[in-house]
Amino acid sequence: YPDTGCQADAAFAWNFTVNALPDVTNLVVTAGDVCVGSSVPVTLTGFSNANPVRISYQLSGANAGAIQELLLAPSAGSVQFTLPAGQVANVGETLLTLVKVVNPQTGCESPASASATFHINAIPAAPLANAQIFCVEEQATVSTLQPSGSNYVWYATADAVTALDSGTLLATGSYFVSEASNAGCFSPKTAVAVNIIALQPPTLNADGQFFCGADNPTVGDLNNRVSATETVQWFDAAQNGQLLPADQLLTEGTTYYGVQQSTQGCVSQEVLPVTVSLTRCDSDPSVYDFFIPDGFSPNNDSVNDTFRILDIEFLFPDYTYEIYNRYGNLLFRGN
Repeated sequence: YPDTGCQADAAFAWNFTVNALPDVTNLVVTAGDVCVGSSVPVTLTGFSNANPVRISYQLSGANAGAIQELLLAPSAGSVQFTLPAGQVANVGETLLTLVKVVNPQTGCESPASASATFHINAIPAAPLANAQIFCVEEQATVSTLQPSGSNYVWYATADAVTALDSGTLLATGSYFVSEASNAGCFSPKTAVAVNIIALQPPTLNADGQFFCGADNPTVGDLNNRVSATETVQWFDAAQNGQLLPADQLLTEGTTYYGVQQSTQGCVSQEVLPVTVSLTRCDSDPSVYDFFIPDGFSPNNDSVNDTFRILDIEFLFPDYTYEIYNRYGNLLFRGN
């Protein structure tokens, strides 16, 4: 005792262990940029062993928050974890800073200063798009849809994750478009109605090909003999024909080709061929002011030099006639 100077021998011993601090010398943290609403992948590297560790980290910047703790198990010197989407709900730049690393077996801890900056990127608004109409003959593809461009992606269904190829032929139905930002964030999908117009040819009414040539029927009259939902146009050939005006006179035995054309400019791919006959006339010729001249004088004086019975080929298609001179001699017999 120090007061008396008395002492006594003793055989007292106590063993203790000095544990090493976690090695944070080579610790590196990296964090990936994500779109808002997604969790953030984080990687820690530089651990010297595979012992479990408990880390503390804190977020600052656009997504500031309180210190958080995680128990991790490194493997081959690294470990990965994610920051929950709820911790990074704000768009902007965020700094992840490691506060300390603790050995949970010993309780020893080391302050850490590793950090990483990452961005929470905004998601674009759903694109604006209207219903779209195409003609079947256009062979429209996904690349034809509007809006178009490298930042727009089209899908076959609302929940599809695989985009349609730009060369995919369109069909009547709904398609879905999403806009991608420069950061790779995709907007909600917008539904777009697509209508592919495939017109049928007009249909000919019963006996619609029959006319009387004495009535001077026209292409317009032929048009009144068909049924159609759209405008009908008439051509002189099935392919690459010339468009015929409505006032053009029809001719006996000629075939005319009708197609439908919509207000959008779509044309029926099949044609309606109509071969007209101009011999369906009233049995009473007087209805048509039928007149047979009683003479002519073919003497080249430009007066009554020719003989013609108007409309006879329509009113009497199987006609023959004879011409006599003033003396009763037969000069001509024929049709």
